Amino acid sequence: MKVSQQNIAERLNVSISTVSRALRNDDSILPATRAKIFKTASEMGYRPKLKRVHERVGDATVPQPVIGVYAHEPRVGSWMSSGSREAGHYMLSGVSAAAATLGAQIYFQSVHDGEIEQIFGDKRGAPSRLRERECSGALLLYLHEPAAVQRLAGHFPCVSLVNRYTAADTDTVGVDTYQSLHDLMAKLVDHGHHRIGFFNGRSRGPWVGERFAAYVNIMMRGGLGFDPGIVKGVYDHERLSVEQARESLFAATRQGVTAWVCSHDQTGYEVCRSLRDEGFDVPGDVSVVGFDGVAPPQGEPSLTTVRSPLEELGQAGVVRLLSRIKDPTMSTRTVLLKSRIAEGETIGPAKR
Repeated sequence: MKVSQQNIAERLNVSISTVSRALRNDDSILPATRAKIFKTASEMGYRPKLKRVHERVGDATVPQPVIGVYAHEPRVGSWMSSGSREAGHYMLSGVSAAAATLGAQIYFQSVHDGEIEQIFGDKRGAPSRLRERECSGALLLYLHEPAAVQRLAGHFPCVSLVNRYTAADTDTVGVDTYQSLHDLMAKLVDHGHHRIGFFNGRSRGPWVGERFAAYVNIMMRGGLGFDPGIVKGVYDHERLSVEQARESLFAATRQGVTAWVCSHDQTGYEVCRSLRDEGFDVPGDVSVVGFDGVAPPQGEPSLTTVRSPLEELGQAGVVRLLSRIKDPTMSTRTVLLKSRIAEGETIGPAKR
């Protein structure tokens, strides 16, 4: 059945006019509401027909740029299926706000594995939307297949939010992982922690490597030294079951680790629960910090973490993409924004 704006309005319990204006990125609708309507429309399979809007620039009439926002939908139960959805909503809200302010249209679409090739046509030819001049450039949300991004970037301007694609000629707007983690770990050192471990669990996202590299650099430059024995779940050869991961966590804590840096907040909350179940007090016996700023599960103490400026990331992505659309010959750039520390309840003084 063809999805209509009426169907979207009924799903969200809003008026059809609200849906219609949001899909036109009308700034009379709040950016957060526009983001929610974009996302719901895409999930329901709604495909708007783009009508290029023209505006006067001096004596000429030129079409407004159209930003294609393509979000790779995480698989249910994957490492990015819950926290990333929440983060994506805030980034899309920033995208919507910046596009409305800067006079750009938005075309939003969720894609699954392999669909980016279907959307952009034959693998050997130019992307179909480029041929039809529907999109001026692409803004990539979540983690896409590197080969698909490389092909896409070979035909028209692309900017990726958060994830870097080293083989593709894409700009990236992301988070300054090193500085953010440095500020967080400095709080641990201020509380007397020197034996600080790194715990990842079973995630295999590219950001794990970036955060682990920052952890190693900070430990070495801070004079704390790097001990691979207190790093859990990072190495490719290390395929621990849940029970094995828990046991290695407990053993290292008993052997003197007084604080754990977790690769992301979801793992951080799991680590806190596991330690408490084993009889450790958090933060009395051991401190735990995370990364991302995910809201705590119901009934859980809040994790000390760093919160990324998600709406600012979306806004900066639009600015960068419009600059690249205007001048496709400019050099590839990476723009890094600093995260902010979110004070929680999981850091305490190190036990001597």
